[in-house]
Amino acid sequence: MEVGLSMSDFDSYDFSKERPVNKYLEERMRDEQKLIAAIQQNEEKILLLHEKANSKFCLDRIYRYYHHSFKLYSLQEVTNEIFQLIEELNPNPRRMNKDFLDIIFEGTNHEFVIEDNNRWNLKARPIVEAFFHAKHILEMIVRYGLEAEDKERSGNSFWFTVLYIYNLR
Repeated sequence: MEVGLSMSDFDSYDFSKERPVNKYLEERMRDEQKLIAAIQQNEEKILLLHEKANSKFCLDRIYRYYHHSFKLYSLQEVTNEIFQLIEELNPNPRRMNKDFLDIIFEGTNHEFVIEDNNRWNLKARPIVEAFFHAKHILEMIVRYGLEAEDKERSGNSFWFTVLYIYNLR
């Protein structure tokens, strides 16, 4: 009794039939193309927000973290703007990376109260972390969604970071 597959089994196998895995990969590739198209259609908005995220205002807010200043809390506005843009670009709104969402939600929508000074790192560090993660994704969208050619995206872990945010990787 012969166990396993023989070469004749492979010769007669119809690889052209659609398989669930192929359908899943095709859907992800379509969503990636939709994402790239959305990025290119929103180029002006993306670049303006990118400029804002790299402005002296935002750099000053990072200083405010170390200075223990309530002014750091205004960094949340830029983080929210970046996150809203990332959401708008989403080719499949039902799916976003849970880790990314947790970071954004933990670091936004906080109002300063004087007691925050007694637990500064606990309250302020998530705000900085959320900004840095959002800004990084925005940077990768600019570099690899707007500036790169398709061949530069292929196999590129920086672009894959963007894909992970949308659960396309």
